[in-house]
Amino acid sequence: MAQDRRLQLDKELREILQDALGYVNCYFQPPSTLKMIYDCIRYNWASYEVRYADNHSHITHTEYEVIFISRDPDTPVPERIQEHFPMCRAGRNYIADNLYHFPFTIYY
Repeated sequence: MAQDRRLQLDKELREILQDALGYVNCYFQPPSTLKMIYDCIRYNWASYEVRYADNHSHITHTEYEVIFISRDPDTPVPERIQEHFPMCRAGRNYIADNLYHFPFTIYY
């Protein structure tokens, strides 16, 4: 079941990229040896969020760290990610290696 949800998240991230950019570069937990093609989304499993009540866990969401990496600081993709996922929190943007990084935490 967790794999099915992860694959559904992957599908939705790819659709956002396709709609916004016309191409898809999306990587799940890529190894350090993989040369990514930019603009892209890189994401990985981070943790679980569990809500408790009456001494039982009632709601469990998987937490993913998602980073959109772009050459364009004015790209529409971060806004589309934020709008698409109701349980999404944007992090602080940063620049590394002349690329713009837009981090998000998504509970899915």
